[in-house]
Amino acid sequence: LAAIVASFVFVNIGYMFAVSFRHLGNALFFLLIILQVPGSAGMYPIEMMPTFFKAINPWLPITYSNNAMREALAGFYGHDYLRNLFTLLLFVLPAIVVGIAGRNHLININALFDRRLRETDHLMVAAPAPLKEDHHRLATLVKSSRDPQEYRELLEERAANFDAAYPRLTVRGTIALLCVPAFFFALSFVIDNKLALIGGMVIGIALAYSYLLVLEFMRDRIERKRVLMSLPPEEIDEMLNDALQEELMPYVSINEILARKAGRRSGNGADAQARGAGEEGGDE
Repeated sequence: LAAIVASFVFVNIGYMFAVSFRHLGNALFFLLIILQVPGSAGMYPIEMMPTFFKAINPWLPITYSNNAMREALAGFYGHDYLRNLFTLLLFVLPAIVVGIAGRNHLININALFDRRLRETDHLMVAAPAPLKEDHHRLATLVKSSRDPQEYRELLEERAANFDAAYPRLTVRGTIALLCVPAFFFALSFVIDNKLALIGGMVIGIALAYSYLLVLEFMRDRIERKRVLMSLPPEEIDEMLNDALQEELMPYVSINEILARKAGRRSGNGADAQARGAGEEGGDE
C-alpha cells in the first residue's frame, strides 16, 4: 500500500512537470529527484546530513514515502504509518492545481521552446509533435478589434524600442551568465562555507537564465502580435468571439449577445414610439 500511494503521488508530480513546463519541467523534476536522495534520509540518517538537506527534508515527498515504507517493513509505531501516507497524499493537491491552472498560461512559452529546439536541426531533441500555441490574450484581441490602426501604431512604437534595446539586453544577460560562476569561484578562496557558495551560484545562474528566457519570450510575443495585426479584421473578430466564448461565456457567443442588445434597443424604441403616440392621443 505504501508503494502504491508513493507511485500515485510521484506520477502526478512528474506528469504535472511534464505537461505544464515540458522541457524545463523535465529538468526541474530531475533536479527534484537528485535533491530527494540525500534530503530524505535515503542514504544516511538526516541528522548526519548538512544543514541544507535538514532544512528541505520536511518539504520533500519522498521523505514521507520512505518513512511509510520503513513502518511497513520494520513494524508500526503508533499512527506514524497513516500519518506519513496522508502527508504524502497532500503533495498531489499542488500538483493538480498547477497542472490545471498553470498549463494554459504556459502554452505560448512552451511552444517557443519547441520552435527553438527544432531550429537546432536535431542538435537538441524536441517533442515529436509541435505544440500548438494558445490564443492571444483577450485584452490584445479587444484592442486590435476596437481600434486596429491606433493599436498597430502603438505596437510598432513599442516594437521599435524593444528591437533597439534587444542586442544590448542580450549581451548583458550573457555576460551575467558567464560572470556568476567566476564570481563565486573567486569567493571560494575567501569564504569557507562551500554549501552557501554553491547555493548562491545556482541561484545566480537561474536568475540569469530566467532573464534571458523572459527577454526571448517578450521578443516572441511582439512577433506574434505583429502577425495578429496582419490578419483581416473578420478573422480577428472571429478569434475574439472564440476567446470570449471560451474564457467568459462558454454557452453564449458574442453574436447572440449583440443580437439580444439590438432586439432590446428596437423593442425600447417601439415602446417609446407607442408611449409617444398614446400621449399624443391623450392630448388630442
